[in-house]
Amino acid sequence: MEEVLKKILNVLNELKSDVNELKSDVNELKSDVNELKSDVNTLKTEQVKVNERLTRLEYKVDKLEIGQKEIKENLNGFQDEYTGKRVKL
Repeated sequence: MEEVLKKILNVLNELKSDVNELKSDVNELKSDVNELKSDVNTLKTEQVKVNERLTRLEYKVDKLEIGQKEIKENLNGFQDEYTGKRVKL
């Protein structure tokens, strides 16, 4: 009987050890999840910054295209007025 109790106690101790190990693993996973959440938030912030830069660049490109069109129109008007020929750009 005493032998059986010792075996049961050994099994219980092993189970306790396993539970503690699992708790440690869970805590480690929670830490990893928190780190990943932080990384995701950082990436979202960077994405917002990149999108803002892209919007500014698109606006500048639009302004340049409008300016280029106006220059062409002015140049063609100038050529028409003084030479009667259009400049092809």
